[in-house]
Amino acid sequence: MRDPRTIRQVFFAALEAGCSTERATRIANGEEAMPTVAEPVCEAVEPPPAPPADVAEKIAAMTPPEDITALRAAYATATGKKPYHGWGAGTLREKIAAAETSA
Repeated sequence: MRDPRTIRQVFFAALEAGCSTERATRIANGEEAMPTVAEPVCEAVEPPPAPPADVAEKIAAMTPPEDITALRAAYATATGKKPYHGWGAGTLREKIAAAETSA
């Protein structure tokens, strides 16, 4: 049986060589040999597919930041409170309308 410190060192050396955690465990336990430099450690990964052509259109359709900034300022003016940073334009418009009708 190996010393736990040696097992840990071999495990991390295998990880640094690019092995998966499962393979590094097998290597540290002596079930598999340490890979050599010439041996490929991992399989080649295909590049991700190109994004669809309509992505630019979807980004352009999003609410511009200037609109959000103006709505946040209008909410702060109407309520006297800072708006929640996660609220979108629609939620801010609803909250402003509610604040104006209740005032």
